[in-house]
Amino acid sequence: VHQHGQLSKSHVFSSSAAKFNLINVKDLFNPIIHKVNHSTNRAAKMVKQKRKITAQPAATNGNDSEGSDYEVEWQVKPTPAKLSKAEQFPLPASVEKKLKKPLGKRNQLDSSSEDESDDDDGELDANGLPTLTTAQIGAILETVKNNKRFVLMVKNLNFTTAKEEIHSHFSQAGTVKGVRIPKFRSSGFAFVEMADPGGFQKAFLLDKSVLDGRKISVNLSESGNKKSATRIQLLEKKNAEIRKLRKKNKKSAKAAAISLTPDTVSLPARPEPPKDKYLDKPKQKWLTKKEVKVLKKKTSLKAKFKNLSQKGIKAMVLTRCIRLSASAAKLGDIACSIRGLTTATAAANACYGKMSGWQIHSYGNPQEEVQFSDGIKMPTLKSPTQLLVKVKAASVNPIDVAMINGYGASVLNAMRCKDGGIEFPLVLGRDFCGEIVQKGLGISSRDLEVGDEVWGVVPVHLQGCHADYVAVEKYCLFKKPSNLSKIDASAVLYAGLTAWSGLYLTGHLGDLLGAISPVGGGRGKKVLVLGASGGVGTLAVQMLLAEGVEVFATCSADAMQLVSNLGVHYLLDYNDPTHVQSIASVGRFDIVLDCAGKGTEYASQVPWLFDQYITFNSPVLKNIDAHGFAAGMYQNAAELVRSNVTALNSRQGAVKWGYFMPAPQGIAYLQRLVEKGKLLPVVDKVYPFAKTLEAYERIEQKHLRGKIVIDFE
Repeated sequence: VHQHGQLSKSHVFSSSAAKFNLINVKDLFNPIIHKVNHSTNRAAKMVKQKRKITAQPAATNGNDSEGSDYEVEWQVKPTPAKLSKAEQFPLPASVEKKLKKPLGKRNQLDSSSEDESDDDDGELDANGLPTLTTAQIGAILETVKNNKRFVLMVKNLNFTTAKEEIHSHFSQAGTVKGVRIPKFRSSGFAFVEMADPGGFQKAFLLDKSVLDGRKISVNLSESGNKKSATRIQLLEKKNAEIRKLRKKNKKSAKAAAISLTPDTVSLPARPEPPKDKYLDKPKQKWLTKKEVKVLKKKTSLKAKFKNLSQKGIKAMVLTRCIRLSASAAKLGDIACSIRGLTTATAAANACYGKMSGWQIHSYGNPQEEVQFSDGIKMPTLKSPTQLLVKVKAASVNPIDVAMINGYGASVLNAMRCKDGGIEFPLVLGRDFCGEIVQKGLGISSRDLEVGDEVWGVVPVHLQGCHADYVAVEKYCLFKKPSNLSKIDASAVLYAGLTAWSGLYLTGHLGDLLGAISPVGGGRGKKVLVLGASGGVGTLAVQMLLAEGVEVFATCSADAMQLVSNLGVHYLLDYNDPTHVQSIASVGRFDIVLDCAGKGTEYASQVPWLFDQYITFNSPVLKNIDAHGFAAGMYQNAAELVRSNVTALNSRQGAVKWGYFMPAPQGIAYLQRLVEKGKLLPVVDKVYPFAKTLEAYERIEQKHLRGKIVIDFE
């Protein structure tokens, strides 16, 4: 290279942006690189036309000291400028034309303003408030997809502001169709949809109005989740037009003294929701260190005693001590006077979060143990699927009296304590009818809503419904059938679910589909019902007749007319000694349903043929209470095996135990029959809430003709 002074080859450099010229280099070992000569090519000219960027050619300088005739050319790609959304996505000519408002009368004070050259004053409503014209709103909504919806975006909201407060605030402008607050947001904003163009037009007046201590900003938005870049640019352009109009109205002499906040006198006042003294609790307020110190002094033992003495509770405690000593001394008159004083003091000190109801504090006789109290703590929702119901009517079942006597105490108490409850005091009552006053966050409004009339059932190990309020899970609660009164609705579920579980869960009357769904089944089969005049028997007979089952029933002579009115044609008096042989002559039964409490031993004492004998008088809980869990379960298994062996030896069928099961498919099945008019409870007697103790006594007498109901109202 040094000898010849030049290269015999040429090098080609290429780039993805443009095509480069051929480059010849004279001296590769020169330490000083030749200065670059910038020349624009065809691609640079196209960029210049589109983006209006002037390309400046660099100085060209060769190595003249060596006498070279060669040059080095290099293509430098210009950096693209950052474009705005308005330049990236220009509006169509028709839309641009409609967004430009027609020129109107100019304001004499600001005739030279640039804002007034583009926009005229907005129309004034009847109160003299500046707002947008109908033509302006029409032009703004022209290019909005689904322009039948009038959606606003409200900014600068407080994070604690609720939907109801936003709804009430924008109701001043017109009817609000809906309010949506996004779950995950970095700033305080919400979307408000107005019902009509009039309210949408007046809603812009609420810009800069105060809501929950903040001045809000009202902007145009659009319904739908997917927002393309063009649609976002359109919304920005329209909001810019609205801001320009507001700025113009502020400068206008006519609107100079008018606030953008609407006049509260001309607009309707905010409707205040009705308050509930039990549910509307005040918001939690965080205390300072000084306030915490003062609160500790107030809540000390000494302060509590002073507070109690001021309210008269100190006197109540003293009278209770006197009552104990008086009862020990057998002074009946003094005890009665102190009892009256205690009751009056408790009524005077009823406070927030308390309710009235009937409960027991120990096991024993219902006349002695069932007590009324107006200081029972209201139940609280412990899971998102629970609901709080105000009870309007409830029924009394034999299981309530049995639990007072201690039936299933060990097992039910263990289950109750496992769920976070206590053994005493215990509120009884299993099925009810009432109104929802509170619901958990996990319950959809499409299923149940506050204010709905419902009927439900409470599992036997939980606190019952013989009180003003009861908390239950969602699967135990359904909407009340419209064709039932509150008295009838409260008398169906416990007895109905007992009969349903015995026939379809234990007896498999409708096969597998009847057990897992509310379809029922069993047409053409033959069933014998023992004790058809009771609460469970009357409902079981109606269920079987509705499914097309051939029903045979037994009851006492004075209840035969009642059962016959239900539709039973084959009816026998169980007090008649010949009824056993009469039933035996019928033939084999698919199911013998014992609703009279005969027990498993009765199956081997009668000469009837059956495939299944199902009794609700199960000894499971009795044996566990008497012998403990391990020995009791062993005793249960032994009795069940012995009964089945005896039945099989006499060519009879299986002996089974029926039980109550709060299954949602069972409730749906009963609701379907009720709505079709094929199921109606038989009510023996209705007692007022104050005479609940008499209802317990009536259950204890047995021989019922239907259900016993308590009317809370």
